[in-house]
Amino acid sequence: MIVFIVLGLLGGGAFGASQHDIIDGPQILNEHELYLDYKESLSIRKDLIDNTSSIEKGINWILTQSDFDVGTLWVLGKLCQLTDDTKFKEFYQKELTAARQKENFKYYLKLFDDEVVVEKIPESRATSVSDLLIMEDWLIAAVNCKDFAPSEDVLRQLFDNRYSGYFSTHQLLAIMWLKEQGCQDDRIEPKIKEIAEQMLSEQVSEDKFTDLFVERIALIQHAGYGEKIESGWIETILDAQNEDGYWTSPPPEIDAYISDLHTTILAIWALIQYDARKNFFIFPERARIY
Repeated sequence: MIVFIVLGLLGGGAFGASQHDIIDGPQILNEHELYLDYKESLSIRKDLIDNTSSIEKGINWILTQSDFDVGTLWVLGKLCQLTDDTKFKEFYQKELTAARQKENFKYYLKLFDDEVVVEKIPESRATSVSDLLIMEDWLIAAVNCKDFAPSEDVLRQLFDNRYSGYFSTHQLLAIMWLKEQGCQDDRIEPKIKEIAEQMLSEQVSEDKFTDLFVERIALIQHAGYGEKIESGWIETILDAQNEDGYWTSPPPEIDAYISDLHTTILAIWALIQYDARKNFFIFPERARIY
C-alpha cells in the first residue's frame, strides 16, 4: 500500500464548490485527508483524482523491476519523496545501491548526494553535435557544474544551438540540472522557456504514443510549463498502458534501445505531475514535481 502526501487546492473557485468550504488560496486538508492511498482510499476526495488506477498499476509494475539507469533512478527518487511508504523507500535505496556499482554512475552521484565530489569528469566522446554521446556530455557537465566549470563548447551547445527530438529533451534536462545544482547563468531561464515552447510545438504534431512523446510531457511539466499540457495528450498516455501496468514504446527513430522501464517511469511521472497541477498540490517541502 503506497500512500502519497497531498495538499488540496481548494482556493480561487478553480474547481468549483465541494464538500469543503472554499477559502482564498490553498487550504490544508483535515488530518485524515492528508493521506491518499492510490488503491484503497479513493472515497476521500475521489473527485480530485483522474488517473489513479493507471498510476497505481504502473507503480506496482515498477516495483517488480531492477537495473535502473541514471535517468529512471532520478525520477524514481522524485516519486520516493512523495511517500512515507517504507517498502517503496527500501526499494529505491536498494536500486540506488545497485546503481552505485556501475562505473559510469559515479559521474551522476551529485544528483543523489550533494556532498559528493568526483575526482574528474570524462572527456567528451562525441564526434559531432549529432552524436548521441553529446547528450551524455551535457548531463555530466550539468550535474558536476559546481566542481568542474562546463567547457565553452558545452555551454555553446546548450545555449546557442537548437535541437529537436531526444536532443531537445536532453538539452532541457541538462539546463534544468544546471539550475538545480545552483550554477548561475543569465541564459538559463530564457533558454528553458525557448526549449519548452519548441517541444510543445513538436508535440502538437504527434498523434501516437512513443517514449519521446511521454518524455516531452514529463519534462515540459518539470520545467514549469504544465499548464500547456493538453488533456488529449494525457488520454493518449492512459490509452497506451498495457494490462500489466507498464508502457512500451514503438521502435524509436534513433539508433538506441528504449526500455519499457524508461517509458513507464516517465509515463507515471507525467501523470502524477498532471494530477498534481490539475487536482492537488504536493507539499513543496516534500518534492517539486509541478
